[in-house]
Amino acid sequence: MKKRIQMIGGLLTGIALGTVAGIVMAPYSGRKTRRMLMKKSRQMSKEFGNAMRDSIGGIRDNYNRKVDEYGADGINSIKSLKEKIKI
Repeated sequence: MKKRIQMIGGLLTGIALGTVAGIVMAPYSGRKTRRMLMKKSRQMSKEFGNAMRDSIGGIRDNYNRKVDEYGADGINSIKSLKEKIKI
């Protein structure tokens, strides 16, 4: 968990430093640069949201699969016990 937090912190730091360097060394006017940054930030935000949605969907699918497995195991255990009790 700590490595993940460090990775996210490093990613955000890299994004911030890249943004500052891009603004300082921008070949375009301030207005055009701001428009380009806004457009790119919206695009990245959308991509990040999609990635998070996919990640959460994978977690949900894994959770549902495990619940189904444990439920099937429980049902099989109950059936097995019922058969043993009848003998």
